[in-house]
Amino acid sequence: MSAEIVRINKEQPEASLITYVAEQLKAGQVLGMPTDTFYGLAADPFNLRAVKKIYDVKSRQRNKPLSLLIESVDHAEDLTRPLPEIFYLLARKFWPGPLTIIVRAASRLSLKVTANSGNVALRVPLDVIKAKRAPYRQRGKPWHRPALQNLDDYDIIQAYGAEYRGIVGYYVLARDVWRFNELEWYATTSMLKTLAAKYQSTVTKMAARYKAKIKTPHGLRTCFEARIGRDGKPDLVARFGGIPLVQKKDAVLTDRVPARPPVPRKELLHRLRTRRCELCGDPAKVVVHQVRKLTSLGAPGPGQPAWAEKMAQMRRKTLVVCGPCHDAIHAQPVTKVA
Repeated sequence: MSAEIVRINKEQPEASLITYVAEQLKAGQVLGMPTDTFYGLAADPFNLRAVKKIYDVKSRQRNKPLSLLIESVDHAEDLTRPLPEIFYLLARKFWPGPLTIIVRAASRLSLKVTANSGNVALRVPLDVIKAKRAPYRQRGKPWHRPALQNLDDYDIIQAYGAEYRGIVGYYVLARDVWRFNELEWYATTSMLKTLAAKYQSTVTKMAARYKAKIKTPHGLRTCFEARIGRDGKPDLVARFGGIPLVQKKDAVLTDRVPARPPVPRKELLHRLRTRRCELCGDPAKVVVHQVRKLTSLGAPGPGQPAWAEKMAQMRRKTLVVCGPCHDAIHAQPVTKVA
C-alpha cells in the first residue's frame, strides 16, 4: 500500500495543503496524523469505503467501534441521541482534552462505525485552540508580529481586535467558548509585544498606556484601546478584547459574501471604444498619440499646432486619432516648448 507524505507547518498551516487533504478525505482516503495524545488514522465516518479502510489498515476487529474526533459539544449533539446531563458536566470540565466519552450514536452514523453496538466514542482535541493561537506564537511562546510593527497604534490594535472578534463571534454558540481565554492571552501578549517592539519599550508600559474599561451586558470588562481624535466628530476607536466569553444560544452566524466593488472603466478605454477621431471627428480605426508631459505641448498661441492645442484644452497627455491625423501630428511637431 503506497502512501503520500504531506508536510504541513503546524504554526502557519498552508491553506492549499489543508484544502488538498480535505479533498482526499472526502474522496474516501485514509489520513495518518498526530493528535494531542497519539498518532491516529482519520477518515470520513459517513463514507463506508473509508471506514472499511480504517479497519483493514489497523487490522482492527470488526466488533470494536471507532472513536470520532469532533470540534465541540454542538458537533457531538449532531452525531448522537439526546445526551445525559453527566455528558455536559464532563465535556465542560475536560474538553478540549484527552477524555473520550462513550454515548449513544444517532441513526445517521453507520453501524460499521459503531460496530453494531449503537455506541460511539467522542473526543474534542486541543487542536482547535492550538490552530487559532498559532499566528501569535513562535518558539512556544507569544511573539510580536514584525509585519504590523511599523503601522500606527490604531491600526495595530484594530488588526488584532478584528481577528479576535471574528474567532470568538464564530464560536460564541459553543458551550465551552470560555476556553478561548487561552487564545485571548496569547493574542493580547502578542499585540503588546508588537507595540513594545515598535517603541522599544516593555509590555507592562504598553498595557498601562492602552488599557481601558468597557461596559458589557455581563458587567465591566478590560480591553485595550487606541483613539484618533477628530474635530467636531466622535473619536475613531480601535479596540481589542472586552468580549465576555459566555455562550449566546440565540446568536446567529451570517456568512456574508463580500460584494465585488464596481471598478469604473478607465477614461482612455471609453475613448478608444467610441472609435472616433478626437481631432477631425471622423469615425474610423483609431490609435493613441501620447506625450510625456503637458509642457511638451508648447506655449499657447499662433505657433501651437491644432493637435497640441486640443490636448491642452482637454488637459490630457493622450489623444485618440485616426491614421491620417496621426500622420499629420508627426508631420507638424511642436517647435516652441512652454
